Amino acid sequence: MLNDDLDPITRRRLPRYLTGLPSLTDWHQQAACAGIDTGLFFPAHRSQADAAQTICRRCPVVRQCRDHAERLPEYFGIWGGMTAGERGWNHAGKRLSKADRLTR
Repeated sequence: MLNDDLDPITRRRLPRYLTGLPSLTDWHQQAACAGIDTGLFFPAHRSQADAAQTICRRCPVVRQCRDHAERLPEYFGIWGGMTAGERGWNHAGKRLSKADRLTR
């Protein structure tokens, strides 16, 4: 469902930041991770991220996924084949400084 198609009642119940976003279903249904347990993409430790990133490497919509993570932004998890740290976020969901991002 596109967000433009939401009725006024549903639109009011959604958080404001979601009502203007493009629908995930446009690209998400084509993703290599579709149907896979999402817990895999929110690993507790960096060493566990490899399995998710392996799936992302063969994904036809990896760029759309990465763009989505940047637009929202997504503070946690593997999106577009990148960890939160690789996308510039620390373990507490705070933006890393440019110097910190360069050393990763």
